[in-house]
Amino acid sequence: MTGIIKRILSVCITVAMLLSITPLAITAEETSVGTLVPEAAKVVRFTVGEADENGVFVAKLSMHNLQFLAMGFSFSFNKDVIQLVDETGAATDEFSKAVLAYPVVSGEKVHRFTAMEEAISNAEGTIRIAQYIMFKDADTNVVVADEEGFVSHEFRFKKVADGDYGFALLDNEDTSHGKDAVLNDGKETLSFDFEFVYPEAEADKNTSDRYESEAKPSRPSGGNDAANETERLRKERKAGTVVLQINNHKVSLNGALKWVDKDNKNVVPYIENDRTMVPLRFISEALGAEVEWVAETRTIHISLEETKISMQIDNKEYTINGETKEMDVAPVIREDRTFVPLRFVSEALNKSVYWNGVTSIVVIAPLDKPWDDKDPVTQQLMTDTLMMFRWFDEEAYAN
Repeated sequence: MTGIIKRILSVCITVAMLLSITPLAITAEETSVGTLVPEAAKVVRFTVGEADENGVFVAKLSMHNLQFLAMGFSFSFNKDVIQLVDETGAATDEFSKAVLAYPVVSGEKVHRFTAMEEAISNAEGTIRIAQYIMFKDADTNVVVADEEGFVSHEFRFKKVADGDYGFALLDNEDTSHGKDAVLNDGKETLSFDFEFVYPEAEADKNTSDRYESEAKPSRPSGGNDAANETERLRKERKAGTVVLQINNHKVSLNGALKWVDKDNKNVVPYIENDRTMVPLRFISEALGAEVEWVAETRTIHISLEETKISMQIDNKEYTINGETKEMDVAPVIREDRTFVPLRFVSEALNKSVYWNGVTSIVVIAPLDKPWDDKDPVTQQLMTDTLMMFRWFDEEAYAN
């Protein structure tokens, strides 16, 4: 699960960041799954069932007295003794045929997890799972598993030879405890006991190990000088910065997630003749400029401090502080909005422009603070932003 653990933690950092933008109620008593028992042991359990006459059995992964948003677990098994199988008992490496993934049910509503990794391999004898959940219409914003537990997955196996099943957690140096097992509630990674539970006749194989997290909050608190300095740098980096993505109606403005045009989801940045086109009013006002539209002449006037720009629809010529110049792409009307070449407007308003062709991301930043894709703080902000773009929508509209 190389890199997946870090992605899980980054997902939860992003969730925590979004929760700081949009007020969302988190309750620990009345939830879609159950009620936590105070001071009860927090347990993740892998329960192995009895084999039937054909040697087929089911193992269940469950959480008890835990509340979480994301999980990642990888297991090994003795491939020479058992195999993952489909409903017919045939060996399979197709996850959905051998594994049943459960949703969270709240009343009449069903909330499903999003998978970052779901993989099984009979050749390797491994199972890999990494997933998260984001509630948008529930009374709680975490999964709360009570003492009875929440079953997240069932795995179907078949005995193909005599011997030990060999269930174990895989090693992973990315976790604080060295095993590929992580739960996160959007604030911190969690500590828990992990138990392998076998049928009564094989109870001597049962194991229980304690996995302690580093318990470092995703967001710094008072007294942590290094964390506070990182947060200060994050806030400084976000100030005055606009992040857009080609063909995406979501945008990050000063770190807050929004729609490019709240009235029209189809208003998105696009590329034409190798130039990124953006809605003029949004980008100008996002950069602090004032925009005036003169319908009679189809002319746009943009003002920012001492800078005055005038341009006309379908005309490459424009004026900046009275001096006539020419753009390589003329402003156009699309989706009843005026679109202009992004780099032209940004640089005319003394902003720096960064382009990433891999992610189709454009960043407009203050001229004295150009976007630096080699800086660790900037890299983490970009990861957070890409996750917000991918996973959150209604929250962006609300902002």
